[in-house]
Amino acid sequence: MPKVRGAVLRILLITLCISLVSFFICEAALVFVSPHPLAIRLNLAAGKSASGEIEITNPSVNIANIRAYVQDFAISEKGGISYFARGSQKNSCAKWLEINPERLTLPPKGKAKVAYTIRVPQDVKGSYYAVIFFENSGEQNSKLKGVGIRVSARMGSYMTVMITGTTKRSYSEMNVEVSTPKENKPLIVTYSVKDLGNVDILVKGEYNILDGKGNFFGRGTFDRARAMPGGQIKRSSEYVGILPAGKYTLVSTFQIGPDAPLDTVVKETQFSIAP
Repeated sequence: MPKVRGAVLRILLITLCISLVSFFICEAALVFVSPHPLAIRLNLAAGKSASGEIEITNPSVNIANIRAYVQDFAISEKGGISYFARGSQKNSCAKWLEINPERLTLPPKGKAKVAYTIRVPQDVKGSYYAVIFFENSGEQNSKLKGVGIRVSARMGSYMTVMITGTTKRSYSEMNVEVSTPKENKPLIVTYSVKDLGNVDILVKGEYNILDGKGNFFGRGTFDRARAMPGGQIKRSSEYVGILPAGKYTLVSTFQIGPDAPLDTVVKETQFSIAP
């Protein structure tokens, strides 16, 4: 039995090593090209057009066969991004966009530029969105012959078009909740806000904890978050410091943009830590 068990273990070990080698070989063939800029924010009047260029960099030692195309996107309240067919979403500017070229080949460590032109229709207002993707077909690394695996990788430049003189930033009251520590769980601070306007909002936030005498006790931050018109943001932050029993005030400060002038919102939330 010990010999059989040893043989089984050797087989399992060899299988694991083969799997790991295969994994790293596949990863080596996965090449993400890098577009610049990653975000394009334009202010255009209805009926007008604009043109620009996006620089694409191939950071790898492999040839990159690139396909450029346009899609719609949406952002969930927790920050996840979903992608949709071109022009299928409300507030999409995807069908206003033309890109050239749509296919190109980048040599190792090479660069190229993709031109875009956006033509805004008449009688539109608010803000509109799209993403220009650059997808690598997954050319196999010449040093890894015989792998026979082809994968795709894509990166995007996100476009926002604001119609001059028609955008209005508006949002719901900032809701802040505190979940006090329980057993081994830390104190959790959660905020939520809804975009009620016709332009996206970008929220940066932090909080300070004051004790019952108003003395500073600790602080924390929230990840930066974005919501599109009609969307909502919900973010949480863990405070890992130790809070003795007593009454506290959480002072949260939020800056809301991204376009100047930024709004500043301050909220105070009372909470207690039981003995």
